[in-house]
Formats: sequence, C-alpha cells, structure tokens
Amino acid sequence: MGNNSDYRKGNEGTWRDRRPMEAGDNPIHLSGSSSSSFSGSRYSATVGYSTKVDEPDMTHRLDVDVEGPASAFDAANEYLAGAAEQLKRGGQASGKYEFLNDLNCSEVPFAVDTRIHIPEISSDDIGIGIAFLGAIKKECPELVYDGVLEMVRSYMGIRNTYHITSGAGDDSITVEQKVEGLR
Repeated sequence: MGNNSDYRKGNEGTWRDRRPMEAGDNPIHLSGSSSSSFSGSRYSATVGYSTKVDEPDMTHRLDVDVEGPASAFDAANEYLAGAAEQLKRGGQASGKYEFLNDLNCSEVPFAVDTRIHIPEISSDDIGIGIAFLGAIKKECPELVYDGVLEMVRSYMGIRNTYHITSGAGDDSITVEQKVEGLR
C-alpha cells in the first residue's frame, strides 16, 4: 500500500449526525365555520369545514464518506471529467459512459473527494446521484463508500433514507432503502 499519503481516508461525515425527525409537524389543517340566523319564527344554521394538506418536502441530501488509494480518487475524477465532456457533446453515449443514456441530466453532480456532499437533491434526481456513484465504483473498485441519501425534512415523522455502502475491490454498491418512522 505504500506510505500513508498514498491512501485517503474520509473523516466522520455529517451524515452520522442524523437530522431530527419533525414528528410534531402536522401537515393536515382543518378549519370550520358556522353561522346562524333567526328571522321571526325561522331559525337557520350553516356549518362548513375545509381541509388543507401540506405538500411533503421531498428534497433529499447526499452525504457519503469515501476512502481509497489516492490514485483511485484521481482516476474517479478523471472519469467524471470524461462524463462531463460526454454530456456537453450530447448524443448517444457508449462504452463506460453508456449509463448517461438512461439519465436526464446536463452536468456531473459532484467531484470525488473523501466526502461527497450534495445538500439538496430533488426527488426526481435521486437516481442520478446513485447512478453516478455506481458508475464511479465500476471504474474505480478500490474506493469504499459509506453514507446516506435521505430526505432533508421528515413528513409526519416519516423520512425516506437510502444507506449506501461498498467494499474495497468490489465494483458494485449496495443501496438499502428504509422508510424511517413507520412502525
């Protein structure tokens, strides 16, 4: 493995400091109104109710610790530069960039360092972040991932979370989804 400068190890990432669950936020708002009138011998009353439900905030964040030899970090960023060039050119990608054909994106979402952090990802773009992590891992199997892709805010005490891991020397990643807050 050489000396320690040839191996880059990530620090404890912020994903380990979990975001609090907002169990007290009630997204359902009820309101009612009533009126009554009396005219001579006639009495009339009207009662009305309305319900409003807040839309869930499906914004996610990606926070992944990355470890591996310095040469793998260099190779990963070189690979991402090639992907960025392919996206600029457009058209059908082939070979190691063929995965781009299945994505609806115009740029590479991150660079590889000991921590990959994207504070806001729309729910439509969750697959893009995971696809890039998987493609990098195929190209640079020496890298090790450990992190999460999670909803920034819980909704009614529920949060969608993906735990992302990989081992050294394996060219695949494991993405386990868990919906927190469900009993």
